[in-house]
Order: sequence, then structure tokens, then C-alpha cells
Amino acid sequence: MVLRGPQLLLCVLLLTQVAAEAPTSKPKKAANVRKWLGLHDLGSEGSWVDASGAPAAFARWETEITAQPDGGTAENCVAMAGEAHGRWFDERCRDELPYVCQFAIV
Repeated sequence: MVLRGPQLLLCVLLLTQVAAEAPTSKPKKAANVRKWLGLHDLGSEGSWVDASGAPAAFARWETEITAQPDGGTAENCVAMAGEAHGRWFDERCRDELPYVCQFAIV
């Protein structure tokens, strides 16, 4: 996924905020917060795509306890959970969570 325009700006702003908060943040708590991955199935239920519209390259759903994705049409966005060893959960897109961003290292 390549971020452009507003998506890239949002990612840069969030990374700046994370860097500014890093000295005061508590890593144990932060690791257990779910994070948006930029994947959704808003166009077609069960067809997960990234922010650019490209199909998800792989999946890491949590399937041992809750059999994700389990939200049907009510949960159309994907979050990664630290407490579940990085497994994915479908969530309501309106939920407010931090983001995972992709960016080039220069």
C-alpha cells in the first residue's frame, strides 16, 4: 500500500504525535491497544482491501477464541491486537483507534 495525499499527511502527523509522546508513554499499555491497519470490506462483504483498494496480501485473523472476522456488515474495518499477538479483528469503522502507517525510510 502506498499512501498519497491526505492519507500520507495523516500518517506523518500521527507519527509526529507518537514521537512527541514517546518519552512519556507506557509501552506495556500501548502494546495492548488495538490499531487500525487500513483494511476494510466496505465495497464487498468479506473482500478485504487496503486504503488504495488493493486486495489484502495476507490475513492474520484471530481464529482460536473468537473466530474472526465475526462482525458481518456491522464491522467492516480491520484492527490488529497486541494482546492477541498481532492477530486481526474486524471492528466498527467508527471506533477511534491509533493507526499503523507505512512509509518509506530515506
